[in-house]
Amino acid sequence: MPFAHLFAALWSGACGADGRARTLTTPGEAAGKPSAAAAPASWRYEIAPDPDLAHLDVRACFDRPPAALVQEEGRAWGFLQATGEGLVARGRRLVVTAPDADGCVDYRVSLRRPDVRHPLADARADSVLLGAPLWLWGPESHAPGATGEITLRTGEVPVAAPWASAGGGWRLDPVAFVFDAAVVFGRRHEWTLAARDAEIRVVRVEPHDAPPDEAVRDWLRASAGAASSLFGAFPVRRAMFVILPVDERERPVEVGHAYRGGAASVVLRVSRHATREGLLGDPVAVHEMTHLGLPYVRHQDAWLSEGLATYYQEVLRARAGLVSRTDAWRALHDGIERARGEARGSTLRARASGMSAVHREPSVYWGGAAIALLVDVELRRRGLGTLDDVVRALSDCCAWPPRDWSAREIVARMDAVIGEPLVRTISERWLSSRGLPDLSRTWRWLGLREGSGGSLVALDDAPGAAVREGIVEGARGTVDVASRSPARSE
Repeated sequence: MPFAHLFAALWSGACGADGRARTLTTPGEAAGKPSAAAAPASWRYEIAPDPDLAHLDVRACFDRPPAALVQEEGRAWGFLQATGEGLVARGRRLVVTAPDADGCVDYRVSLRRPDVRHPLADARADSVLLGAPLWLWGPESHAPGATGEITLRTGEVPVAAPWASAGGGWRLDPVAFVFDAAVVFGRRHEWTLAARDAEIRVVRVEPHDAPPDEAVRDWLRASAGAASSLFGAFPVRRAMFVILPVDERERPVEVGHAYRGGAASVVLRVSRHATREGLLGDPVAVHEMTHLGLPYVRHQDAWLSEGLATYYQEVLRARAGLVSRTDAWRALHDGIERARGEARGSTLRARASGMSAVHREPSVYWGGAAIALLVDVELRRRGLGTLDDVVRALSDCCAWPPRDWSAREIVARMDAVIGEPLVRTISERWLSSRGLPDLSRTWRWLGLREGSGGSLVALDDAPGAAVREGIVEGARGTVDVASRSPARSE
């Protein structure tokens, strides 16, 4: 494949938005975009990973070649090595100057750039995690209803991707160019969790590293059951979970990320030293699975999406029996009170505005969880239903297919389900306050107080004892993933 323009070092310091790859537009949506006649209605990508996992060659073909290929993830420039004839870098675009007779252009990306930090970039000896936003450059615009596919040009290197299978590759829709997706090149071990009408595919990188498959399988199955208890089924019909071993010694799971670019994928960084018991007691998998059933909310409004996921990571695990009710309340109490201490002098809105996929602010997570708790308590206290009801309605209307929601839009949807501006009233108080309000009255009403030795005591004669128990009881018991059908397709 001839390459006329080399970019081994160019743009390597560029950075852009996280969580979303880019915003695709249809012709006429913005001034200066190509006409409908010039916008591709279908595309085909052929990818050929280097056997040594050094680089990835990409051939992009279109029924009507676009004016340019684009990728708003700025760090993608750090992985771009070269472009073929007919494709020239100009500004923030790869301009299509002269596609070949088949409407194709070529480019090459590096599979290994340890100097470029990204949650979807992790190179190991025999395998590489490189997310789609770092190598999949998309057409600048597309025709309505456009579709495409990716095929492997060579079968020497196995590839695991979350998208729907199509022949020797995968089927793509425009969402695959808008949101991120995890893709693994090279050696791995995989299996599918038994689930009726839901395919939960598990991909292990460095598969012979601890913990054993049985521990990971039990953990993910239990976590999927806990998440399913909220939504009535696992949140999506198809998902791929990538397990990356890390040298984390303090926690069983270092961190997790959920993605929805064309399909659901989750990356979990799991300690090599984790035990089955440690994994079953860890909240990260439930947190990320809960995200899959919630609308995607832009990073600057992360207090809402992360707050809901953080609240439910504790509540759902208590309902499923993965942790005790007391331990769930202890985690919520301590997390929220710790956030109050960290949040002095700034507002929750200001802290959330600085969030990104690589910058996480714990007080945003727990501040949002406090809002979720207050909403749930108020709904139950007044007999207006539960937050579970609101979240299920929100999932049905707004989670899939994904789009970029603002907190204002989602709060309005939640209040519409409730019938009054309850979420707006509670959240505005928190978002506008310097520091987080004191929840001591709420804890007392629920019957939760500090005991000796740092323990948390639950009082059965408290005014809100029934509400407290109702929150962590819910639909008591673990949901059998194999016996439930997902509420929606991806």
